[in-house]
Amino acid sequence: MKRKTAVMAVIPTLVAMAWFVVGIVNTAIDPPHTANQRLMAEDIRISEPAIQHILYGDNYGGGHLHGANVPCKSEFPSDWSADDVINTVRTMTANDNQDWRKEDNGYHVGENTIRGVRVRVVLDRDGDDVITAYPLNTRRNPCPRTANNDNNP
Repeated sequence: MKRKTAVMAVIPTLVAMAWFVVGIVNTAIDPPHTANQRLMAEDIRISEPAIQHILYGDNYGGGHLHGANVPCKSEFPSDWSADDVINTVRTMTANDNQDWRKEDNGYHVGENTIRGVRVRVVLDRDGDDVITAYPLNTRRNPCPRTANNDNNP
């Protein structure tokens, strides 16, 4: 009887330790938002509205195809067609080795250099829908001179 009582007394401690270990494992599997992550490439989608946003812009911004001339936005090089831009996004999202960084806003960001252009792709909080994509190492279009425009030097 003493042995059974002793075992029963230890069970809550063992359960607590098990939950502690599970917490450590979950932290390792789902690292903090600043860590690089692997997302399942086959789960990432790019919708027609996202394509429209990336290439030509919409009410939320975008417009990164060369010649879109959206103020303050960077554009892909003139020798990149709309298909080149979208195929680059698809190539990056299809790459199982692409590192994705979860930002403070919950979005997932991946960057890669394709044909000399540093491209950033942004995914939604679930990491399965492309929100936008744009070049990082090309010049931005001029910004209007307004007092509340933080894109001006």
